[in-house]
Amino acid sequence: MNQSLSDIITHHEWYKHFFETIDYPVIVLELATGEVLIVNDCAAEILNSKKELLQSTVLPELLPIIDSLRESEHTTIQTTIEVMRSELTPVIRTLEITAKKTPYCGVPAVQIVARDISEDKLEESQVQADKMMILGQLSAGVAHEIRNPLAAINLNLQLLKRKFPEQTIESEHLATALMGVERIARIVEATLDFSKPTPSKKRTSDINKIVSDSITFVGPLIHKKSIDVSLDLSTSIPHINVDEKQIQQVLINLIANATDAIPKQGTITAKTEYVPNRSYIQIDVTDSGVGIAEHDLEKIFNPFFTRKADGTGLGLSITQRIIQQHNGLLEVHSELGKGSTFTVKLPIA
Repeated sequence: MNQSLSDIITHHEWYKHFFETIDYPVIVLELATGEVLIVNDCAAEILNSKKELLQSTVLPELLPIIDSLRESEHTTIQTTIEVMRSELTPVIRTLEITAKKTPYCGVPAVQIVARDISEDKLEESQVQADKMMILGQLSAGVAHEIRNPLAAINLNLQLLKRKFPEQTIESEHLATALMGVERIARIVEATLDFSKPTPSKKRTSDINKIVSDSITFVGPLIHKKSIDVSLDLSTSIPHINVDEKQIQQVLINLIANATDAIPKQGTITAKTEYVPNRSYIQIDVTDSGVGIAEHDLEKIFNPFFTRKADGTGLGLSITQRIIQQHNGLLEVHSELGKGSTFTVKLPIA
């Protein structure tokens, strides 16, 4: 009996030492509240704090992840976040996060294992910046070479189309050609937008107004179908610092995609929410459309991936990049035949 107890104590001390000295930041949070239950030395160092001071605190950067796990059937989430914990000499750390539901001492909890990829991210950002600069130069050259002849082709096709009565085979062929010209023009413009991202110009903004204005902008598309639009805007939403034009671009794209996903008739709901004691606001855009196949969900944010006959495949890539520039999260939940919900989570500060 004494030997068994001694073995248990020995194993406990070994695991405790392993947990505290492992080179990866590890944090265990209570699932219900998001409060820190236990944290190792590496995590305390990354967060520039003492372990005892972190105990029972709430880390705002992790709240969106906790809430997503609480509300989702999935048990694991992988994402990337940025944290800043030094007030005297602020340093931003980029962390690759794996969050997993797990019990801790009988309490539902979330285990966070992180990897500091700040240097990797800096190098990756530089490589990406170089690629974008080259792509931007190429795109500008291509656009210059394509735009003028494309405009001439478009004009001549329209003039030629006027010479043939409607419903003739010649008129139909010319209409198809004009559609192709318009598609090329859209791809050129979208490629330029993607290759030359504009820096965010943030200011204190009313998210509810941005949502309402975005619905208005997409109105002509919505009115082409029998779509009922519902707004569920929380009155407790605080004003936050965002680039209004960029966030409006995000919402217009999500609402337009929701409209495209509805064949003839259906519903679109735009909802805003702020949970007390949380550090972010949430915007949901939900449609009753055709939904997204499970094997496509992991691809929809890839540049140039699209299932639309006339799509460029860049809208969601640009949308995701804008949200990342705002240190937010963009999530999607979808089921074939039942519709989709895109969720934007934006930090308060």
